[in-house]
Amino acid sequence: MRWTVCPPSGAVDLPPAGYCVNDIGERRLILSFVPPAEITQVVGWTLVLDLASDDSPLPPWWQVYPGGCRDTDPAQFVAGIPDGSEECSDPWSAIGSSVVQSLIYPRPGGDDRQLRVILGVGVAAPDAFTLNAGEPYLAGILSIHFAGTTSGTCPGCTSPVCFVFNQAEVHRVPGAPGGDPGPFVTPSPSFGNLATWGGGTACAAVPTHNRTWGQIKTLYR
Repeated sequence: MRWTVCPPSGAVDLPPAGYCVNDIGERRLILSFVPPAEITQVVGWTLVLDLASDDSPLPPWWQVYPGGCRDTDPAQFVAGIPDGSEECSDPWSAIGSSVVQSLIYPRPGGDDRQLRVILGVGVAAPDAFTLNAGEPYLAGILSIHFAGTTSGTCPGCTSPVCFVFNQAEVHRVPGAPGGDPGPFVTPSPSFGNLATWGGGTACAAVPTHNRTWGQIKTLYR
């Protein structure tokens, strides 16, 4: 997970001060993964992303969930559209869609500093595609918008937070041999599954699932 582009490019940390002076624009958090085995007949995936603030409770600017301070129209957390600058393969955006499925506060098992974001990516069954082993893929984009930042109504734009790419689950055409791989997370030793805003240090408060790609075998073909 990196800001603006896919790993290994892109920044791990985004200093927000220069951006928190406008009500327009966005910053893009890029999520990616590398399958260790080929997976055919893929129609999408579900991504679980957790946000943890250094401050308690979650600052108003980060309260983008229903009923939160920045629960506005248009939404402030959006599933972004790839623009070709992400530097990893994108097998879905031209024929599919992405959406923020849920914003859960506090996240299950979490406290008042923690928000869960669930992103979904999908294509129609006739457009199913294959993921090649060892190839980096664009998993999704979380676009964070700045609307309402300068009004002072929802302060906390510069408050440090940490994002954890906690889980991904690949979905295949119903009835595909072998079924769906189970949920997994295998953070890269080089790139990890964390990104921060303003040097956030709260990632340790978010446990990562101990599932791996071990469930994905060559029978998913």
